[in-house]
Amino acid sequence: MTIRRVDFAQVKAGRLQEYVEVFDDMKQAMSAVTTPMVRLMLINHGENGPANLTTGHCYSVTDFESAAKYGEFMNAAREDEGIQKVWRHIHSADSPVVHRGSGLLHQIDAGGAPAPGQDGSVSFVRAWKIAPGMMEVARAAGAVMNKHAEDNGGHYQVMRPMVAPSSGPNVIVSFTFPDWAGLGALLDEINDNPEIQKVAESFRSATPPGVILGAGIATRIAS
Repeated sequence: MTIRRVDFAQVKAGRLQEYVEVFDDMKQAMSAVTTPMVRLMLINHGENGPANLTTGHCYSVTDFESAAKYGEFMNAAREDEGIQKVWRHIHSADSPVVHRGSGLLHQIDAGGAPAPGQDGSVSFVRAWKIAPGMMEVARAAGAVMNKHAEDNGGHYQVMRPMVAPSSGPNVIVSFTFPDWAGLGALLDEINDNPEIQKVAESFRSATPPGVILGAGIATRIAS
């Protein structure tokens, strides 16, 4: 079961490149205790995003193959001076960002094309609040979207927060493409495809199976 840690960063004006360098320092420090599967995402479009971040801010994503591996990393990170040095800098007054907290998610579904591994890939993320008892309805709707994402070269993931406020989202869905062209093709289909429109009808009803609490598009700028 993939476990994902997400750290949210409010980038101070004019200091994005400096934060990329801090991210690279953290990745290098992490390599002393684990093989980091980590990437830095820049939010290109979005409101009501994670930690209330909007366009121009960032979040980093680190994946672990299991909760046990995440626990092993956290134990090692507490004792590693390299990691602690970078972490102290991120939380200092001189930091290029304001750290806005972190989240922990676990993967419940994935598929489509292979996940893009290069910088410049684009992720379309939606945070959902699924109504009680409606998860299977939502997953059936998601299967339709996933098929169209795959047809356009996209990789999809469905994640659930492991610890989160009850008022927040309970499902995070992302579609990742190698570049903007694949995402654009999917967005065209969302607007025009009859199969997708039919599925969307129930989500526009007075009692939808789920509502979107936030959405955004982010580009991978470092890994």
